[in-house]
Amino acid sequence: MDTANRTAHPGLFIGTSGWSYRHWKGVFYPAEVKPSGYLEHYLTKFSCVELN
Repeated sequence: MDTANRTAHPGLFIGTSGWSYRHWKGVFYPAEVKPSGYLEHYLTKFSCVELN
């Protein structure tokens, strides 16, 4: 893909502003996923995450 085409059609990345939200358990994270596995599960659904 040439540079002009990439500029005209930039990629779109969708994610959230974090992944370590315990209140997402049972809603976004399956009950069996431990907090240490939240990021791994998150990355199966989203292509990016915001870090501050």
